[in-house]
Amino acid sequence: MNSLKKTILAFVLLLIVAAGVLAVWWDNKTDEMYQDSFQSSYNYEISIKTNETLDNVTLYLPLPVLNGSSSIGEEFVTRDFYENSPGWNFSLVDTMYGPMLSVETETLRPVYRSRPVPISDEPGSETPETVVNESGSYSEETPILVPVDFYVSQTSDGIIDTRYPLGNEPVLRPKFNLTESEDASTIQPPEGIDPQYYDYEGLIFARYEASSNADVEIHISVEGFNEGWELGWTSNDYRDSVDATLTGPQDGWVSAEGNLVTGDGVYKE
Repeated sequence: MNSLKKTILAFVLLLIVAAGVLAVWWDNKTDEMYQDSFQSSYNYEISIKTNETLDNVTLYLPLPVLNGSSSIGEEFVTRDFYENSPGWNFSLVDTMYGPMLSVETETLRPVYRSRPVPISDEPGSETPETVVNESGSYSEETPILVPVDFYVSQTSDGIIDTRYPLGNEPVLRPKFNLTESEDASTIQPPEGIDPQYYDYEGLIFARYEASSNADVEIHISVEGFNEGWELGWTSNDYRDSVDATLTGPQDGWVSAEGNLVTGDGVYKE
């Protein structure tokens, strides 16, 4: 009887040891998968939308800046955007508020497009031929105002500090009156995800000729994120954006609404 108990106890101990070894092996394996697939990058995007023609356009837009310089901005001005958007000139300019992106074009005209044609999910239905109509003014046939977009992505050599980007990562500058805020979304993030939200005042310089009816929407954003595969893609990021809506001709600095989100996503502790 004692021999049987000893055998059972030895078997249980063996199972415990095997389970521990397997757990360590699996943890190392998943960590290896994550490290092999890990990548970090920054995305910088500009969107400009106008409902009227603008002439002699000059804009100074916020750049992602760290320690007084912008490597993302330096890469942006070397990109060839002219094939899709001829007539645009980009350069870095030093202002009283730090380095900013200078955007210039002689004329910016509005572009309106037709609505996308819905595709039927009925069996046997034919996919309609896609025809996109464009015009320079709003109509029932072309009701969608299309923005002009510019985008650049830059990879990072290391892990991006998405929890505490202020002072550690490139964020949009200038920033004034940065205050912690609440998420406006009614959807609560999953358990364990606790992003922080901030509001601030940004600045944009705008000079152009336009009618008094011209409404111009400008959106600038930068995102830094880390991601890797661990039985599914996991990621975390910070997002920084500035938005401004301008009416009529412009010639000077204008206030813009800034929003910063930090520490959003899943972190490997």
